[in-house]
Amino acid sequence: MNILITGADGQLGFEVIRRLKLEDESLNITATDVNSLDICNIEEVEKALKGIDVVINCAAFTNVDLCESEIEAAYKINCDGVKNLADVCNKENAVLIHISTDYVFDGNKTTPYTEEDKVNPVTVYGKSKLAGEREAEKCRKHFILRTSWLYGENGKNFVKTMISLSKTKEFLKVVDDQTGTPTSAFDLAKVIYLFINCNDYGIYHCTGNGQAVSWYEFTKEIFRIKGIATPVYPCSSEEFNAKAPRPHYSVLENRKLQNIGKDIMRDWKIALNEFLTERNEIL
Repeated sequence: MNILITGADGQLGFEVIRRLKLEDESLNITATDVNSLDICNIEEVEKALKGIDVVINCAAFTNVDLCESEIEAAYKINCDGVKNLADVCNKENAVLIHISTDYVFDGNKTTPYTEEDKVNPVTVYGKSKLAGEREAEKCRKHFILRTSWLYGENGKNFVKTMISLSKTKEFLKVVDDQTGTPTSAFDLAKVIYLFINCNDYGIYHCTGNGQAVSWYEFTKEIFRIKGIATPVYPCSSEEFNAKAPRPHYSVLENRKLQNIGKDIMRDWKIALNEFLTERNEIL
């Protein structure tokens, strides 16, 4: 089987490559990043996807605040690029596995979002990702995986940032009015592997299981596991005055994954503990 991965240099792409190699050494994996494949260039996409059976799209414009000012770039990568992949996947009869986000919702619910809930993005990032979902759905063989609060070994993420700040700050103030469930890129990559030989196409939620927490509570758990003594205090979203609003409630329910017997996502606390203890040397 021939598999092409976009955004292979990001935290999820990194874990997907590692997972595929661990699961099946016979897989022929082509790893691409922005320097080796411009998904916004249809000619490049057509050339790269020749003979490909599965495309795993981990490429995205993910800087939420920057999207607010660089709207054209956000839509070009998060929507137009996906359209190119979907169109060529149809020509090649290939499967498209596309990664999306909780930002397609407005965050106004108080119970977990399911795949059937109405989407209503309020940021440019969320709107561009939803537009990308619409394009991905045009691929006959598509999987759209919505995730949230992702962290991994490679690249920047909240876990690494908090640990780094704890080394230079006397104390930290962390938002306590945004709720979600952290997601391990390692665990998400395992679910992606399950979809390679699956034909239950559609949209799925795929996040860490367990009790939902705020960013403040997430930080406290990170510091507890790492034995970090730096004080952490809760604060409101307004205190940070971010350019783009964040969803106050980002909890996704992996309902459809459960229905097809593929919800292997662990409790986020278990996954986080493994990440912080087994990868202690890089943090």
